[in-house]
Amino acid sequence: MKLTCATRSHSATAFTNPLIAGKTWKHLGLENTRQIGRILVDPRNPEVVFVAALGHVYGSSPDRGVYRSRDGGVTWQKVLFKNDDVGAIDLALDPTNPQIVYASLWAVRRPPWFIYTAG
Repeated sequence: MKLTCATRSHSATAFTNPLIAGKTWKHLGLENTRQIGRILVDPRNPEVVFVAALGHVYGSSPDRGVYRSRDGGVTWQKVLFKNDDVGAIDLALDPTNPQIVYASLWAVRRPPWFIYTAG
């Protein structure tokens, strides 16, 4: 199963299962994560969901990082956090061991007048 993320004003607002073609949407939190880079659902257990949160690109944010839900998005736990200036942009499951999740982190800030990155 793959979830799709709908965004509004650069904020994650809802997820849907594409099998229902977006006919219904359910708000699943993580409002303060702002930019979502990837949503990953465990192929063995669709209740386990990971989210790569880039965060607010115009400033530092403690809401950046990787989040995990073990109950289909009802509750979320931050499982990887570098600092307020580094967000998660991508996720992948190890093809030989789905217990291992790889995450790409990105130190980025985008002031209105230019983009700069580090790392």
